[in-house]
Amino acid sequence: MLFQACVSAKLLKEDPGLRTWIYNTSRRNYNKNILVRRNRELINKDVAYLLVVLKRSTRSLAESLPFFSLLSFNMTIKQIVSLGFPVSIGRIHP
Repeated sequence: MLFQACVSAKLLKEDPGLRTWIYNTSRRNYNKNILVRRNRELINKDVAYLLVVLKRSTRSLAESLPFFSLLSFNMTIKQIVSLGFPVSIGRIHP
């Protein structure tokens, strides 16, 4: 799931074809667009990513995630930030 966040950030930042698809799909299905302008630039330059973790433990992510999951999480955040998007982390307690 983390890789999906990286892929979407990379495509949103670098692929004008995706922004065209977002623009056309939003106009067709919702009759408006809140993400992409007609010229395919982002409407709001402050687009951010929120990574949400569902976990029962009250321990921090660093204490509760397996080692390689923690590495993947860290690499994902760094990659998204390197594309110019801020990242926030949320936790949902079931």
